[in-house]
Amino acid sequence: LTIINENLNLNDNLCKKCNKVFAYNYLLIRHQTRKTSCIPKSSQTELNIIGLDDKIKEIEQHINNHIYRLYDLTYTEVKVIDPDIESKISEADYNAINIA
Repeated sequence: LTIINENLNLNDNLCKKCNKVFAYNYLLIRHQTRKTSCIPKSSQTELNIIGLDDKIKEIEQHINNHIYRLYDLTYTEVKVIDPDIESKISEADYNAINIA
């Protein structure tokens, strides 16, 4: 009877390990399948998300520009902090920001 119990425990442990491997492989295959899915990438939801992401970036830059002006930073000083500032706002537009 002891031998049977030990064999059952070994089989039970083996099944648990097999289930973990199976589950891991299943998730791995599922993840890879999602990457190569034939679902079109340009769904309306994704386009809305991209639009929102662009709007968020625009608002963040607007806030940053106002904070730079609040701290009375010159355009040249801002270029040190944000090297891409020239592609986001011209020096004239930056200087025109009025903090009231």
